[in-house]
Amino acid sequence: MVADEMSREPVSVLDRPDTVARLFLGVSVPEPVKTRLQETAKSSFGQYIERIVPAEQWHLTLFFFGDVRNHAQYLGRLTLPLKEAFVPTITISHIGRGKARDQLWAYVNPTPALLNLREALNERLRKIHFPRPVEFRSFHPHIRLAKFYPVVRRLGIADVPHRTAYAIREAYLYRSTLAPHGSTYTIEATIPF
Repeated sequence: MVADEMSREPVSVLDRPDTVARLFLGVSVPEPVKTRLQETAKSSFGQYIERIVPAEQWHLTLFFFGDVRNHAQYLGRLTLPLKEAFVPTITISHIGRGKARDQLWAYVNPTPALLNLREALNERLRKIHFPRPVEFRSFHPHIRLAKFYPVVRRLGIADVPHRTAYAIREAYLYRSTLAPHGSTYTIEATIPF
């Protein structure tokens, strides 16, 4: 009976190193900006697009972590408001082919405010010993909008100017779940600025 009762006790997240989640840290895109981006993507690149990424999945990735074990133990310290007074503006400069040639990106200017925010978040991750890849990939700020048809990889496609700016007041820790129809993202935690 005692063993049966013990097995029903809740297990602390700290005692569950077997939990693994595919995570990244990013910022969202407001609805009016999504609407403008969709219009420009369809009107300028529609004939090349095989699949548009669902707008509810659009985001700007600040850090990609990959698979993280037992991430819940870090959330209390991760989600504290940043001490610095950050209200950076995300500035989209143009839409065009991404670094991955089969993707359509909205390019974000790596402004000093955005880079400073990323550095402040990086410092927090370091202090709380959040597990990260040995080396972060270089930062090419963008929002992935669509996937091109494979034949488009060989074509030269001109970028289209798209001047848009919006303020951000929080970052999110997203969980990425891989599925046959594509990834889905859920917010695990919020970091207010």
